[in-house]
Amino acid sequence: MSQAIFATISAFSGYADDGSDVIYGDSIRECNEKLRAVVDQRRAWYRDMGLVLNDKKTEILGINFIPDPITIEDIVILPKSEITFLGVTIQSDLKWSSHIQSLRGKIYAAANRIRTEARHLSITDRRILYFGWVQGYIISNGLAYLPTLNKTEQLSLQTAANAAVRAVVGLPRYGQAEISSLRKKLNIPSVSTITERVTAIAAWKKFHHSLLRM
Repeated sequence: MSQAIFATISAFSGYADDGSDVIYGDSIRECNEKLRAVVDQRRAWYRDMGLVLNDKKTEILGINFIPDPITIEDIVILPKSEITFLGVTIQSDLKWSSHIQSLRGKIYAAANRIRTEARHLSITDRRILYFGWVQGYIISNGLAYLPTLNKTEQLSLQTAANAAVRAVVGLPRYGQAEISSLRKKLNIPSVSTITERVTAIAAWKKFHHSLLRM
């Protein structure tokens, strides 16, 4: 909490022991100067708290420019093209290709687990596993990435989810099947439906107080 209070240069976001500082400027020079100032501020905070800044977990990402490397305790931190913060892969080009690729891998692995480890369970039980093992991945951080996916990315994510649906009902991995009908029968929402839901919930949380006043 105190990190956020003393973050006078950057916009700080933190959860447990993970934190990020966002800075911006009108020029590359200004951004690099603010970056070095934030690093000095963070090092001072850790020192005053009796803690040690983990330079091995410290990362730099530039949006629309490549930041200068920074040095912490003789360790040179080079800028990266993507970082992962609280489970979300953030790319320097602000695209979601890496995050979707990682998410698809997790979903296909979950589908394989449903197919193998839950092969003796009923469809009802395998459906429960789908919501925990597959839809849980999609919804986690969903508001951060789902609303801005393009059609190709959304279709790619839906294809992976469909593999898990096939595992739930016991269909072969490949072959013709009316997956949309199966999802409807099992009451499993599509990726587009999940996107609409998380967006609507976020909008309600943000604006329902003002609507009540009207």
